Amino acid sequence: MLPPVSEERRNELHKKFALWIVNNNRPLTIGEHDVELRDIFHYILQVAIFGILAYWLTPDFVYVEKLLAAIPFGEVRHTAREMELATKRASADIGIGVFVESEDGDIVEDTVVESIHASASDSASNIVKGWQVFDGHECSCHTLALSVGTYMESEGVKSVFVKLRGISKRPL
Repeated sequence: MLPPVSEERRNELHKKFALWIVNNNRPLTIGEHDVELRDIFHYILQVAIFGILAYWLTPDFVYVEKLLAAIPFGEVRHTAREMELATKRASADIGIGVFVESEDGDIVEDTVVESIHASASDSASNIVKGWQVFDGHECSCHTLALSVGTYMESEGVKSVFVKLRGISKRPL
């Protein structure tokens, strides 16, 4: 039997494992309603994760969804500017345009914006403002999903769904 691992070392291993999952198991979708999975990653990593997803149709009209980047956003302020820069860095890292910064943080070359043809973000003010350069819009599906989620949790409605879960064998 292996000797026990200290709590500090265990936490360090959990963080490394979670980062490995986030960065290497693509495509991975952590959607708005995957609350349990998002909470697990947040608990393990102790930071928020800024995820960038891409969606497209193949020439055969097959819908594709890929996680392009999952950036731990711990020490970084969640400002519009940081969201924009993180998006440009991640995009350039996977070959969508070029984004080069000097050691002082000045932008030397930036072709990311002209390489992205459409964007949609959630409705958080920092991401909406940070992504203005990408000529996009807020995702209506995201807004609708949040609205429905709020409605389903409201008093009177929530109790009906609790009762229906007890009657139905299918998850609601």
